[in-house]
Amino acid sequence: DKSIYHPGDRAQLLLQSPFQKARALVIVEAPSRNEYHWVDIKNGQGIFSLPITNAMARRIPLHVLLLRGRLPGTGRLPGTGRLPGTGRLPGTGRGGRIDLGKPAAVANTTWIQIESVENQAVLSLVHGSKQLPGGRMKITLKLMRPDGKPLDGTVALWLVDRAVLALGSERLLDPLSAFIDRRIADVMQIEAVKARLRETPVLRGVLAAPNALLSKIRAPRRVARDDLPGRWSRPRQN
Repeated sequence: DKSIYHPGDRAQLLLQSPFQKARALVIVEAPSRNEYHWVDIKNGQGIFSLPITNAMARRIPLHVLLLRGRLPGTGRLPGTGRLPGTGRLPGTGRGGRIDLGKPAAVANTTWIQIESVENQAVLSLVHGSKQLPGGRMKITLKLMRPDGKPLDGTVALWLVDRAVLALGSERLLDPLSAFIDRRIADVMQIEAVKARLRETPVLRGVLAAPNALLSKIRAPRRVARDDLPGRWSRPRQN
């Protein structure tokens, strides 16, 4: 609801979903730890509220993982999947039909911009725009907080010719970047898909039945030693 937030604000984020009904996992990369929240998506949208603190300045990443299960009344198409040597696209069945009802997941990352105002002071100079050589210019200094309240302090004022300033290299007027480190996102979204046994290619590209594949698996087992009750020897093949 805003482009920039201040500490003490509450950010209201509208989650717009391509699915009418789903669930969203919201991951907030807070300065101390990750925070996880579930949001229900109804009629294609959901609302997430985030309280803003000063420790989040100057920005914080917010990740949304949208999950939707299989649609009711839809079944898995026969032969769906990537089969070797068929040229079939993933997610399509025999005849090129697309499984539109299969479970789906989409992800998004949004950066929340936060302005740190706790240790800021606003200084304004009120003076005339022109002055003749040899004259005197009256300058009024106004020091206040970002919320407009007056602030006590000491100000050092230098007058430098513009030609002298042109000799130096330019830098940003905002000094906060020198005091607050730029935050980066550490959360990664990885999708892992399990292949069904009956769709796993084996020798010579022939699809074997699940029992045939299981017969080729040799899992190690542990055998108790007679001389050391309760102890186990190193795993060995059956």
